[in-house]
Amino acid sequence: MSDGTRSWPESPASQLDLFPRSDLAKPCKHCGRPLRRDNTTGFCTRTAECKNAGRRIVRSNRRRTVNRCTHPGGCPNPICGNGLCEMHLRRLSRTGELGPAGTLRNPRLVHWGDTFGEWTALGSTVRTSERVLCRCTCGTEREVLAMALLGGRTRSCGCRGGKDGRRGPLPIKPKPPYLTAGAVLGWLTLLENAPYEASMVRCRCTCGTETTKLAGNLKTSNTKSCGCMQGVSFTRHGLSGHPLYQTWRGIINRTTKPSDPGWPSYGGRGITVCERWQELPDGLLNFISDIECILGPRPKGTSLDRTENDGNYEPGNIRWSPPDVQMRNRRSVRGLTKQRDELARRVAELEAEREALLAAMGTTPSGNEERDAS
Repeated sequence: MSDGTRSWPESPASQLDLFPRSDLAKPCKHCGRPLRRDNTTGFCTRTAECKNAGRRIVRSNRRRTVNRCTHPGGCPNPICGNGLCEMHLRRLSRTGELGPAGTLRNPRLVHWGDTFGEWTALGSTVRTSERVLCRCTCGTEREVLAMALLGGRTRSCGCRGGKDGRRGPLPIKPKPPYLTAGAVLGWLTLLENAPYEASMVRCRCTCGTETTKLAGNLKTSNTKSCGCMQGVSFTRHGLSGHPLYQTWRGIINRTTKPSDPGWPSYGGRGITVCERWQELPDGLLNFISDIECILGPRPKGTSLDRTENDGNYEPGNIRWSPPDVQMRNRRSVRGLTKQRDELARRVAELEAEREALLAAMGTTPSGNEERDAS
């Protein structure tokens, strides 16, 4: 009774008896089933094991069939033509080693007498990893790597190579020192040059003590003295906490520093601060005393403003004013106000001229109104 599976002959002898030899197919190397006549792997595709084995055979055949460059230098690149890769075809055609028919005249890469910049080859080689004895135009002889010669990475021994008729090594430009002798950093004066940031340099403090400090700490102001100034307070005026200090600082910055955001509207258009308020600490002290004596304490919701918007910061041109008053004191608003005042003045002049004319005619505005009414 058949169980639904296909049976195959048990021995090749039975196949020889059933079929002629010319019609026999090769069996699969894994399962023994007959193969197609165009099969080149020796494995069928009926089972997963046979498929994987066949794929491995195809991949290995592909790797074996890739042709590599036949240049004597041992190039791993695939061939492009005449058994050589594209790189060697271009190089050998340029150097004349490749004949008209595409054959190599000489397998050597570097020949005796070849010139590479200022180098002249005194030997020959067939591999780029070998060294070739070369002579420079200055007379120096040295073994140079053939790869560096062919790639142009070396052109001479380091001399000028005859440029401008001069020989010998290139002049070395001295590097400036990190810190120069005589520089004053804090309370320390350098007594010698410091070539590097990590150099220890001798210094003299203002107290007369000579010490050795690290150059990097001196330049970054981490070290300012020999140690005698530790714990000393360097407060210049002690008024940084005063309520008017920030007001004074803002006035000075926007009128003297072009980097300040308010410079275009103040210092950039000629607004200055009087000399009495400029320098520390006297300028700050004078500013505080003038504000307290002239204006008094600051009212709530006000800030310092100039009475004349185009005037300078000086006594007599400052006041405490709220934001709405300062908005009306802007240049754009003041321009409209001036136009209004000019029109009002012109109207008053015209009214005066009208009254003068009526008086000369012996009439008054009230008399004209009575005559018109009658």
